[in-house]
Amino acid sequence: MKRYLSVLLALVAVACWLPGQAAASPITVLCEQTLSSAVAGDLVSNPDPGAWADSSDGFKIHSLVTMDGSPFPGLPVHYQYFITNAAGGDLSRELSHIIIQVSDDATAADFSAGILDTYTNTSQGNSNPGLPTPPGIFGLKFNADGAAQFTVDFYSDRLPVQGNFYAKDGSTTGPPPHDDIFVYNTGLTGVGDGFICTPDTAVVPLPPSVLLLGSGLLGLGVLRFRKA
Repeated sequence: MKRYLSVLLALVAVACWLPGQAAASPITVLCEQTLSSAVAGDLVSNPDPGAWADSSDGFKIHSLVTMDGSPFPGLPVHYQYFITNAAGGDLSRELSHIIIQVSDDATAADFSAGILDTYTNTSQGNSNPGLPTPPGIFGLKFNADGAAQFTVDFYSDRLPVQGNFYAKDGSTTGPPPHDDIFVYNTGLTGVGDGFICTPDTAVVPLPPSVLLLGSGLLGLGVLRFRKA
């Protein structure tokens, strides 16, 4: 039984040093960006008097990516998006859903929440009107169910990079025609430099010191096993 002790201790040491696993680890900000209808060149919306990109209604998305002690093993990076629509009680301006872009090689296992798919203006029952297609968005969809303020919250193993989003309103009031209200960042189609923080291709690596420590302990364990 003792001959396995060194190997077991080495594995435990490496596991304890995984990034984001320590309960008391400090919060490290990796990326933070904000887009607002109050800033020219940030957002694109449909040409409508009530469009979210109009400063009169107001739309704001604040993206924040941190490493703060993840409850999900192997998913150490915390992604948060705070969406605010200042249109108040007008149901036609409340949020239906939002899509956050992810890297093309991502899989559902890389995220703790969200519906991963390729979204276009004709997919999912034409539920994304006005989404530029191409390019569309390969990303995570989050349903807001008519909220005027909404927070997207998930964990991933991927580091942040500048990326895209798309959001659409919920129910529409008043007489027909019921025009959908949508908004996306200007960088999606290259007409501006508005971007938010999104998950990239690169995954979070183990610190080199941890790898050296783990390999050294494992080596000692192997030697001990051979001597047994």
